[in-house]
Amino acid sequence: MGTWGEGPLDNDTAGDLEVFWQDYVVHGRSKDRRFWTATRIAELFRFLYFKGYDNVHPERPAQAEELLALGVLFRREKLDVPPELMTLVESAINYELRRDRLQEWADPAKRKQVLEDFLREIGGKRKQAKPKRRPPSEDIAEIETFMKRAPHWVAVVKGEEANDAEYDALEPQFIEELKRFCFAGTRSEDTIEQRRAVMARLKCLGYFTGWMLNLPSEQIVNLVNAAREVASPAGPEYAWAAEIFAS
Repeated sequence: MGTWGEGPLDNDTAGDLEVFWQDYVVHGRSKDRRFWTATRIAELFRFLYFKGYDNVHPERPAQAEELLALGVLFRREKLDVPPELMTLVESAINYELRRDRLQEWADPAKRKQVLEDFLREIGGKRKQAKPKRRPPSEDIAEIETFMKRAPHWVAVVKGEEANDAEYDALEPQFIEELKRFCFAGTRSEDTIEQRRAVMARLKCLGYFTGWMLNLPSEQIVNLVNAAREVASPAGPEYAWAAEIFAS
């Protein structure tokens, strides 16, 4: 995801959902406004976009951003958000209001204000309870299943094989969290500074990974040094994978 701004519709994830909204909801309501009620629109997203609410996890940043965007679009159309969807939207806002998540935005204070204003607008409540920790067994199953196809996924992300539509669905939650956490706070209007910030984070990652894997000292130093020259295969003027996640 490339972050644009702190508003619920100001990011790539929300942008994708808004395209879906335009294609189906806006078009449908222009033909038959009475049919496309708030309930039917919610059911459209429930079954077609999310493949069932059981698959929706408000604690995951990408899905929280989708829920926020959907809530805003309902409000923009002056539609009441149905109760089951409202619960998910409210939960998403509360998860996004966690301190660690706010710190991933360029302007945490502005992001917090936007979320609190939206929560009040929809009549939601601020929940102070800490989110339930994910059982280690879920992480283990998800990661081990993904890593069984590690050579394939490596080839996909490096562009050596065609894009695999399954990747986004199967990428472990921890990898998504790692990308966001590692590069939070690196975005800058100065592209040189931003690139240096991302490289600095990669040096730390190389150091820490090598240390935790108990690699020989020389290999750890090589991992650290590898961050110095990293760039896009297309040339130094283009962003590479890590830079895409700067936020």
